[in-house]
Amino acid sequence: MVMYLREYLYADIDRIRSLAGQLMEGIPEESRLTEKRAKQLSLGMKAIAGSTGDWSSEEYTNRSMADSLFGALEEILESDGWLNDLSDTLQSHDTDYSTLPDEHPPGTIVRITCPGVIFDARFVARVFSGLAAASDALVAMNKFSNPVDEPSQGKAKPRQGQQKKRTGKDDQTPNPNSLESEIEDFDPAMLGIDAAMLRSMVKLSRGVFAPGIHLMLTPRSDDMAITARLQEGRKYLESDPEVLFSRYGTARQTWTMVGSIGTYSEAAYADQVGTISILEEGNTINRSKFASLVNYFMQFVGHQGLADVPQHPGFSIVPLAVYRSTVRAKGSAIQPSDGAVI
Repeated sequence: MVMYLREYLYADIDRIRSLAGQLMEGIPEESRLTEKRAKQLSLGMKAIAGSTGDWSSEEYTNRSMADSLFGALEEILESDGWLNDLSDTLQSHDTDYSTLPDEHPPGTIVRITCPGVIFDARFVARVFSGLAAASDALVAMNKFSNPVDEPSQGKAKPRQGQQKKRTGKDDQTPNPNSLESEIEDFDPAMLGIDAAMLRSMVKLSRGVFAPGIHLMLTPRSDDMAITARLQEGRKYLESDPEVLFSRYGTARQTWTMVGSIGTYSEAAYADQVGTISILEEGNTINRSKFASLVNYFMQFVGHQGLADVPQHPGFSIVPLAVYRSTVRAKGSAIQPSDGAVI
């Protein structure tokens, strides 16, 4: 069997161990192989002859099971029929989205390999903040290298867009609920857009995507999206967002995601929100109907792309692992093949 290497972007070790423990009836943590000799002094008459030797051996090999555990789990899941590969199904334009919930209901463990992008509103804020600072610096340097003599008119008026108090890092510590505050006012001469526009783009980013790392797989261009929120603190995702994007960039590339289907999105319409009555006799509120009303409204907002929920048509994945295959150099005698793992 030809093997290929994986480069992991994300692995939820706790969930991987949970599933592996159920299927493997326990997870081997380590094995050991050592050899030792214990001297035992004899007493009485045997002491004259000296000592006797007692040999014992024991296996010990201390190794990390994290990287190999998921590969073993994925193989077992697939061989036992728990894992379905939906890559070809989702990339086919003949696939009817409406049939997917019946064929692969929520909770089904799937593997999807297709192009996708990663997104984080925090990274957008940091990039735009740096862009604003760099643009302001370039304008200042250009004025310094090309001075223009102007008659003194007293105290210079503030540049357009700078009348408001700066709300950058010096004024307050940015938090996920006000990422746009990282962008300071700057001279728009270089970019052609002002700080207000950049702040609006960051504000929209954090409104549509809750701050954090998101993975969106798009098997059929952009007409269907499979979304996953990658929980921070999990293995391989400990790095700063800026480090993550400096490594993988923002362009679409092929990823493989294994996990369980969370939920399917459904089309929602504003005119149906008012049809849900929450009042019972005596003007009491039916708590279940109230939750349904609010959830349906959020479903409608999500359908418009304005909430961090799966957008129709599409579904969410509770990810176990996300990885990409490491490609051999051209001219290598052995080429990786699909289905073989290491």
